[in-house]
Amino acid sequence: MPGHETKQSATGRLLALQNPGQPVWTPRDYAALAREGYQGNPVAYRCVRMIAEAAASVPWVLYEDRKR
Repeated sequence: MPGHETKQSATGRLLALQNPGQPVWTPRDYAALAREGYQGNPVAYRCVRMIAEAAASVPWVLYEDRKR
């Protein structure tokens, strides 16, 4: 199809069958899974961004224990 782009998933296939009824899990690249889910999902991106911004805005306070 002209102008149509098909992207290959970085996650690939996560399950391969070796023996009938016995699943064998393929190794996962968690960094690729996170990157693909984060970059490809605007809702997830916005949620992570809002949480990070809220955590960054917390005023830090240091208390000193003078009883020692």
